[in-house]
Amino acid sequence: MKRRDVFVGRWNYKMPDTKPDEKGQIVLISECCFGPLETFRYGIDAEGRPFEEYEWLENDLYADENGIRNIPKSELMKKLRNMIDMFSKQGMTEWADAYKEILDHFDDLFDTRPRR
Repeated sequence: MKRRDVFVGRWNYKMPDTKPDEKGQIVLISECCFGPLETFRYGIDAEGRPFEEYEWLENDLYADENGIRNIPKSELMKKLRNMIDMFSKQGMTEWADAYKEILDHFDDLFDTRPRR
């Protein structure tokens, strides 16, 4: 069974899930730092658009009140490639392979999103 989370340095990563959550979002990358306390989530929203969600202890300093912004597909793909590179360098092949699998089927994730 795959480990569901792992630390690399001071960052904690959650294993990606290609199934929509209760909000209809597919969260492909979830990373949390405990010093300073901040979190990033990247994925595909319920409308089928790539997104970045950022939360920080001082959220009022972030440009968008709710910390969510839509990003281009290319930016999400670049972030996925960065995850593959980071986990490969750490010798965490199971984690790198999980992100490679997502990249291999990247466009399929958008094709299965509901159209509203």
